[in-house]
Amino acid sequence: MITSSQPSVQDSLKESNQRQAYSRQFVHKSFGFYILLIKFKIAAAFAEEQSKIKNILSKSDYVAITTDMWTSKAITSFTGLTCHFLIEDKILTSKVLDMARCYGIHMAENIASEIRKIL
Repeated sequence: MITSSQPSVQDSLKESNQRQAYSRQFVHKSFGFYILLIKFKIAAAFAEEQSKIKNILSKSDYVAITTDMWTSKAITSFTGLTCHFLIEDKILTSKVLDMARCYGIHMAENIASEIRKIL
């Protein structure tokens, strides 16, 4: 009978599966942390930009607001609200105030409701 010091194929497969399971858990935990970090950074950047826009708009004499609604191929509706204003009375500037998912058909009452939520 010949004995070998090498592990059997079954033992090797079991060890490999354990390493893969550990790697998946590690990646999942790490990826979850980065998702939260990215969401936090996006929220912070949005709040900062929103504050800047409010400051600029408070100094503007005139502001025009446009809105658009559309439906994706997956039949998900969105609305976008943009403001347009002059900086230093000569530079036309546009800023997106918000983009949000909306529900219901694109009728005046629904559009007005979505605009009120954003403003």
